[in-house]
Amino acid sequence: MFEDPQSSDEEFPVPDADACSGKELVKLFQQEISPSSEIAASLKRTCGLHIAQSCEYDTLAVGLSRKELQLYRVRESGELALENGSLGRYESAIRGVRFFNGDPNSLFCCTEDGDIHLYDIRTGSEVHHFEETSEGAKKTISSCDINQSDRVLCASSEVQKNGDSFLLFFDVRERNYLGCYWECHSDDITHVRFHPTNPDLFASASVDGLINVFDISKLTEDDAMQYCFNIETAIDAINWHSDPTGRDLVSCVTTTNDLHLYDVESQDSVALFNREQITHSMRRTSSIDCNVVGTHNYGNGSFFVLAGSNFNKGKECLRTLRYDNKCLLPDRSFNGNKQIVRASVYNDKDQYLIATGECGLITLWKCRMDGTEQTSTINSASKNLKQKLHGNVSAMGSKVSIITNEQLAEYAELTYLSKAEIIFILQKFLLLDGGRQFSLTKRFPEQDVVNLFPQLKHNPFRDRLLHVFSSENDDRFSFEDLLDLFSVLSEKCPLAVKATWAFQIYDFDNDKLITKEDILELCDRITKHDRLEQTEKMTIADLLLKEMDLQNNGNIGEFEFIHALSKMPEFRQTFSCRV
Repeated sequence: MFEDPQSSDEEFPVPDADACSGKELVKLFQQEISPSSEIAASLKRTCGLHIAQSCEYDTLAVGLSRKELQLYRVRESGELALENGSLGRYESAIRGVRFFNGDPNSLFCCTEDGDIHLYDIRTGSEVHHFEETSEGAKKTISSCDINQSDRVLCASSEVQKNGDSFLLFFDVRERNYLGCYWECHSDDITHVRFHPTNPDLFASASVDGLINVFDISKLTEDDAMQYCFNIETAIDAINWHSDPTGRDLVSCVTTTNDLHLYDVESQDSVALFNREQITHSMRRTSSIDCNVVGTHNYGNGSFFVLAGSNFNKGKECLRTLRYDNKCLLPDRSFNGNKQIVRASVYNDKDQYLIATGECGLITLWKCRMDGTEQTSTINSASKNLKQKLHGNVSAMGSKVSIITNEQLAEYAELTYLSKAEIIFILQKFLLLDGGRQFSLTKRFPEQDVVNLFPQLKHNPFRDRLLHVFSSENDDRFSFEDLLDLFSVLSEKCPLAVKATWAFQIYDFDNDKLITKEDILELCDRITKHDRLEQTEKMTIADLLLKEMDLQNNGNIGEFEFIHALSKMPEFRQTFSCRV
């Protein structure tokens, strides 16, 4: 093992540069982010190889190539501060660092010589030392992870002298060795990851090119094996994700910097991005310098790829690519990076990325952006609107019996409407049944609702608005559905939120893509009284696709659409109406 790993590409540097102009990069990547905080792990040469963050996000553990484990505090301001000069120093290389999922004070670290150290970071002391010596010599450890319930710890091994590689299991609470699997891989096991919510499900990856998914509740290794994927090349790292329907996906980064994505249950390949495609998505010129660090999940179910360039010691490029509809789209650009990044963590709650790498620096970038934050929370706000104000209220008596001041305040907080606008909409809505047995969730035929509001009656997208905002998709509307609709059409609604809903409205065939056919339909509706010629509409469609279709696949995904509209501030006004 090398004392201080370095990028192999640095020995023979090749020219690498941005594949487009700076102006185009600004247009493609929503954010150019500068470091908020940075700290050096040591005054001596070292490399940050492993990084983990506690479940409360305030503590960071970093494993260094100098066989040292350090702790850092992440303050509320985003500043990094050294918490513990050295939590542990070891005889062999660190192969994994992991906090418990439910206990921010418990941390374990595994080392190459077969030791797994469990720490209580409050005291800075080691509370237990796991090892497996059933066959005499300890096995060479390559990675480790702990399951969602913090009960089972799994460590993987390299190939041992007998030709086997092992998955070792330990009971964390009872502090004992449970057993092992040894028939699943034929080469070094490089990475193990437990499922984020199912404590019995975990995946392993190996140099043999296999990803195996196990259910450890089964009694034998054969029964535990659930799925197997053959990547046909050595695998460096794996991660769990989910698609919009909640189906489990597993991704892997290969040693050649390719990215594979699989549907776990069907075992189908969902997407494959080789290093040339990833380099193109980053808008760089040299694929040989492409460095795929790993993947991270966004809180809304999607995920992104963190990748950079090895050229010029990594200083040229560190960017994220967002996965959307089997495409990798430009997302964020991290300026001020000073090293080839080897490990990273992402905090979706506070939206910051922390990375470490070959110069031994730990760097924090704050990624929060108002529009993005609002886009990701619009659906949850709408859901809260339904849940918090679900109670039926009699219309008999005064106005207060229909909607209380507390409810009115809740509506105003969860929408972009003023209290006066909410009351006006309610008064209109009461006309539908004269206020008799009225409730906030009672549903009325769409046509009755449309007749109350000229803004809807004469809107060329009336049918799409009603389809998208009818919460039950039953051709009927409730008062709360109407609040959702007018909230998005409010002039106060942020551009990013409007764009999210506009995508659904303009997706006329509901296939979650805006195609050329959708654009042609859009043209017809906008020019209803002065129809364009087919050639004119085709020209418009081609121009829009050229501008917005970042992946050149003939259609526009949701992220591409939102990304494009974020550059068109005038859309906020055109996609608005007053109550």
